[in-house]
Amino acid sequence: MTTARKKSVALGGFILVLIGFALIPELIVGWTGIAVTALFGWIPFLMHAVPQIRVRWSPIGSTAVYIVLLLSGSHYFLRWLYREMRGSAVPSNWNWRWTVGAFLIIVLIFTSGMAAIGAAHQTAWLVNSPEPLLKQSGGRETANRVKCGSNLRQIALALTMHANEHGGKYPDDFAELFGDGFDLYPSALVCPSTNDEPAIGATTQAVLAANHCSYIYLGKGLSQPLSSDRVMALESLKNHQEKGMNVLFGDMHVEWLDKAHADILLAKLAIPGGTTRESHLK
Repeated sequence: MTTARKKSVALGGFILVLIGFALIPELIVGWTGIAVTALFGWIPFLMHAVPQIRVRWSPIGSTAVYIVLLLSGSHYFLRWLYREMRGSAVPSNWNWRWTVGAFLIIVLIFTSGMAAIGAAHQTAWLVNSPEPLLKQSGGRETANRVKCGSNLRQIALALTMHANEHGGKYPDDFAELFGDGFDLYPSALVCPSTNDEPAIGATTQAVLAANHCSYIYLGKGLSQPLSSDRVMALESLKNHQEKGMNVLFGDMHVEWLDKAHADILLAKLAIPGGTTRESHLK
């Protein structure tokens, strides 16, 4: 067997091992399943998310220009500062490698800080969750609630971007958030605890026609600003085994409400607890 063939076989085996680890949480419950999910859960996420990535060359080009300008300005400033600190009689030998290295360190610190904040936020959510982390499903329902809340946060971001570009007015329905550069994907409209599947179509119109949605939108006709107790979107109690639901409020924060508080909110909105589609509101 040639060296190239051995490398190909080894790479293929490594990929199969990673996929196997990604599927293990489906079979393992308890803390072991949670630990394996934490280590290898990114694999199925990438398999699902990468095909949905859309490249927007205009922002990429602008970012590249800004980075070049930042690096150039930083390099010449650091070279001047280095010369001043060493004395004007000493030739400056500050090189580009140091500038690029410093820039990469700053980027790494920034991304690490953002990741730490996100991990701390989600950990706090899990610790304060009204439901136990370990269940028969190995905590899968709790994880689905986190993902469901994340979906509503993505929707909140798209709603905010739409309002900013339309004089503060929110869209009449979720359909207006697709195809206008708001980076909302059909998967964000599907609660992972339901049997709903993300809409698939060759065109944006085909995706919208499928109308696969687990959330109810109540923002039609509304404009910025809104009070923090105004409901913008919510889901059915049936999505999470009648235990509670995620709600998106007017200040764009997402909150999990247990069944008792959810029933009170639904009564105020005059929405039946089993409602899952906007058409039921009409």
